[in-house]
Amino acid sequence: MRLNAGDEDFAVDNFAITGQGGDPDPDPDPEPEVPLVFIHEIQGSGPTSPLAGQELAVEAIVTGVYPGLSGFFVQEEDADADADPQTSEGIFVFEPGASVAVGDEVRIVGTAGEFSGLTQLSGVVELIVQNAGLALPTAASVSLPLASVDDLEAFEGMLVTFPQALVVTETFNLARFGEIDLAIERLYNPTHVAEPGVDALAVNDLNDRSRIRIDDGATTQNPDPTFYPAGGLSASNTVRVGDSLTGLTGVLNFNFGSYKVVPPEPVEFDPTNPRPLLPDNPGGSLKVATANLLNYFVTIDDGSNSCGPGESLGCRGADSAVELERQQAKIVAALSSLNADIVGLVEIENSPAPVLATLVGALNAVDGDGVWDFVDTGAIGGDAIKVGFIYKPATVTPTGPFAVLDNESVIPTKNRVPLAQTFAENASGELVTLAVNHFKSKGSACSTASAPGELVDPDTGDGQGNCNLTRLAAAQALAAWLATDPTGQGDPDYLILGDLNAYAMEDPIDALKAAGYTDLTNEFLGAEAYSFVFGGESGYLDYALSSTTLTPQVTG
Repeated sequence: MRLNAGDEDFAVDNFAITGQGGDPDPDPDPEPEVPLVFIHEIQGSGPTSPLAGQELAVEAIVTGVYPGLSGFFVQEEDADADADPQTSEGIFVFEPGASVAVGDEVRIVGTAGEFSGLTQLSGVVELIVQNAGLALPTAASVSLPLASVDDLEAFEGMLVTFPQALVVTETFNLARFGEIDLAIERLYNPTHVAEPGVDALAVNDLNDRSRIRIDDGATTQNPDPTFYPAGGLSASNTVRVGDSLTGLTGVLNFNFGSYKVVPPEPVEFDPTNPRPLLPDNPGGSLKVATANLLNYFVTIDDGSNSCGPGESLGCRGADSAVELERQQAKIVAALSSLNADIVGLVEIENSPAPVLATLVGALNAVDGDGVWDFVDTGAIGGDAIKVGFIYKPATVTPTGPFAVLDNESVIPTKNRVPLAQTFAENASGELVTLAVNHFKSKGSACSTASAPGELVDPDTGDGQGNCNLTRLAAAQALAAWLATDPTGQGDPDYLILGDLNAYAMEDPIDALKAAGYTDLTNEFLGAEAYSFVFGGESGYLDYALSSTTLTPQVTG
């Protein structure tokens, strides 16, 4: 300690001062007091805390309490913030069951550290509410797109607000994890709107910098009701991609590899993308559709059997009769409501048995006896799943035999073999040949060749994903095959259908365009057309492409 006596300072070490009649200091060597620091000192200006592993004390305002996260967030008062924009003023406190409320001023003693990329205080040994009901710190204003995704690190654990109108771009995890992705506009898959390579990678970078995720602040799966939309998710209270939200405000959390805003209360979305009651009528006399049945197997997958040619490939369908009934009921409802004359189907059990007889029977039970029929191909190709056709015999009649391109030297394995069938429109007698396809997906790698006909085809990083060359070879083989008139009917009108697993600007689609085919989705609906959302980005992998002679006959 230091004593001041007039003009002189006297240093006194190890000296006990007692008052009159007092006792000597019972603890001449007290434990050092835990240092009181500002949160921005703990956060530092980098991705990890410079004070990790140290026991520290902070005094700050509670900005959010989230039992589902086993803790709460605190933030320095505005007057205590530093001038460095790279250091966050907020931090998460891991303390399950803590009895604190938003607006409390608290003193916390705990150990600084990192958990899955989030700076936090844990091992709390002291938690004191010093004042209650205080005003919250000012929320930091953040605008999209960011200069860099890493810029959000400077706001980790803080109250933030996004003043601009944001658009819902992903709802996949809403019901399960309470997450919704927002962006400055609906995001599109890069190779849906830009050429692979430099252009697509630039779109990918902009997409990443243009989005933010909101989260319910819980770790429970499938909550009922959901935290948002206000009132809970239901069939009559939905959130659609394209709906909007203005003034998003909450605490910025980080977990499972992404930054997430946790709103303090349910947010209200503006229904700026209402679901149309009915699609526009495109006209025409013949309606053709394509549908992915998502592994429709009539053989139950009980774990002891196999499905596919030679009974060598595993079953992929329903695990019980009850599950098959549920799956089939949904498929029947969807196909019946399409009211198409011909449907090219994808992901059907590849069995010698007439699998589609079961589906057609279920459809006819709903739409009427004899309304639907199918092209009976038996097993085709060597995959566990195949493609197929159902049709309405009152409108069209199959003409001539079906044809398949089952030649591994021409179409690489891992693509399902294409199926072609010529149909005659009963009213006019006009012919059209449909070819339904299912190209190799992006979901698994083609980096090694394990069988004849397989390409060594890794993801090159240009935005087209795994197996692009495998799909490209399938597209080139398909166009060359159709040019030989495989069904032998002598009519030049061809329509390519199915799941090509390639976005609109990718090499396989370019190859089909170069062969004279028109992407009808782009032709009639434009570059912003989409059929699904994956990873928060819209686009389509399912196609209808018409030959040069057929294109003028398409009305929509």
